[in-house]
Amino acid sequence: ITDGYEGTFNYVWKIDTLGSTFKVLGDYARREATSRNDNFSRMLSEGLPSVDSTYRDHTDNSFEVAALTLALDKKFSPKWSLQTGAKYTRNHTCNNSLYQYLKEEEWVRNDDQSLRVDYTEHIAAAYGVVTAKLGRWGVTAGLRGEYTRTDGRRNGVEQNYFSLFPNANVSYSLSSDGAYSLVAQYARTIRRPSFWTLMPNRSQISDYTYQTGNPLLDPAYKQDVSLTLVLAHKYTLTGGVILQRDEINQTTAADADNPDMLGILWVNYDDTKTWYAAANLPIQPTEWLQINMGANYMRRGQRVEQHAPETFQHILLANVSATIELPANFYVDLSYRYQSRMTFGNATVEPMQFLNAEVKKRFGRRVTLSFSA
Repeated sequence: ITDGYEGTFNYVWKIDTLGSTFKVLGDYARREATSRNDNFSRMLSEGLPSVDSTYRDHTDNSFEVAALTLALDKKFSPKWSLQTGAKYTRNHTCNNSLYQYLKEEEWVRNDDQSLRVDYTEHIAAAYGVVTAKLGRWGVTAGLRGEYTRTDGRRNGVEQNYFSLFPNANVSYSLSSDGAYSLVAQYARTIRRPSFWTLMPNRSQISDYTYQTGNPLLDPAYKQDVSLTLVLAHKYTLTGGVILQRDEINQTTAADADNPDMLGILWVNYDDTKTWYAAANLPIQPTEWLQINMGANYMRRGQRVEQHAPETFQHILLANVSATIELPANFYVDLSYRYQSRMTFGNATVEPMQFLNAEVKKRFGRRVTLSFSA
């Protein structure tokens, strides 16, 4: 059984004739789900008495998110503007799972599977962004501060941390019409650990393997620096680097109390970096033919284990698509995509290629027939 409800509130106040606004935005959503299962199994072996098992489970889940945003967009002139605001978000999840089995006509709780999760995440943020146009220069620079508090003390989880996230975009027009330009960008982002990666409850996978969370996980941060060259308003060439700090990942380690038992654990990996380059080249040689070509190259840093040496792999992603317009409202779409070999830890994905062809026929504005392979 699943049900839920949600609501949204928006208020916009137009401050002046330049287009400045003040906004109040509110959102709330709640979802609830309940499941009940009764199970009976019987195992038969020739020459042996049957083995019967009766068990049941009852799970209640609820999730709610509430957010309130205050945003001011102040335009001082066509060349200068300021955006500032604050946002508060509350996420709450509750999971109550009860597993029981029948023993001598009495229901007995299975403590290895039963659990209760009660977890709340509070995120308070404030930001400011300045945008300016100064001749051939364009500048957008901002700073966001976020305070995060997580409360799951029933499960041994409690975190508090504050982070700053600067970002900047600086562009310069190489030509008077802006057809050719350079754009430099910088941004710092965060990936917060989810509650399931923080929860220290131990989940047995097999006789010798278990999985558990880590309440001491730190959030993961990325810094992305790039430079883009824009040619003739449509061709782009980009190069940059991503600096990854405290990446959240899983590792396997022997249990401290029982070395014969392996634990699958969530940990923060050592820092890595990834260099990348990208190109996008749209071409229209005739009115009836459009071609778009794109390629992405990455020299991706990774670690097989938490403190293992950083290794690099070369990854290439490429795509070509074409649209051919024929008489009588016929169209042909062709596309090709290539993905080179990728390795993630001890798993490898072999190179993949995708080819698609589609023929379409339009009848007026409302009906289209298509065939693709």
